[in-house]
Amino acid sequence: ATEIKKRVEENYTYEPAGDTEKNRHAVLFVHGGGFVTGTRAQGYPPVICTLLAKHGYVCFSIDYRLYPSGKERGTYADAAPQAAKDVDLARKWILERADEFGIDPAKLAISGGSAGGMASIEACKLYDYSAFACLWGTNAGASPCDDFPPTILIHGTADQLVAYDNCTAFYAKLQDKNIPCQLITLPDAPHTPMSKLSEFAPRMVEFLYKNI
Repeated sequence: ATEIKKRVEENYTYEPAGDTEKNRHAVLFVHGGGFVTGTRAQGYPPVICTLLAKHGYVCFSIDYRLYPSGKERGTYADAAPQAAKDVDLARKWILERADEFGIDPAKLAISGGSAGGMASIEACKLYDYSAFACLWGTNAGASPCDDFPPTILIHGTADQLVAYDNCTAFYAKLQDKNIPCQLITLPDAPHTPMSKLSEFAPRMVEFLYKNI
């Protein structure tokens, strides 16, 4: 698909335009912002969702609870499970409207960047997603469950906000559990390396195509 249509009435959704295809695959996207800032409509979520919609996916960019400041938030490890509960509410909203959006409820993937990636890891423990694309958002000490979905991790080695070592540690845990996984390392890339989109996007799309 070369064009998309975007709905904004109740949620930000991105769909292939002029298309009557049914049972499409879908992706739920969770924005970043340290659990303090960020929205479903700003920064890179619209870019990622638009890209995926142009490849035939129906994408849902969602909001979730945020904290007034880092002091009220506590650690990322404290905040991620709470945000995951809101992600799960969004998942239920999506699946209740599967017919409306023309999606296959059994073919829903999840993706998130930064704090959204951390929340998505916890969300994968609440529900069986078809696949998971984690963008520079692996919390230190995070661990996958035994039935964690196939996962692709994308992270820059020069990330000074979310350590690259967090990503490699999580990747090793996925391998230990024999969970299908890929790691895309972006040499010398900082946090939120959207300037490298052309380098990682084709592999992310290919991964989702093979695993959803």
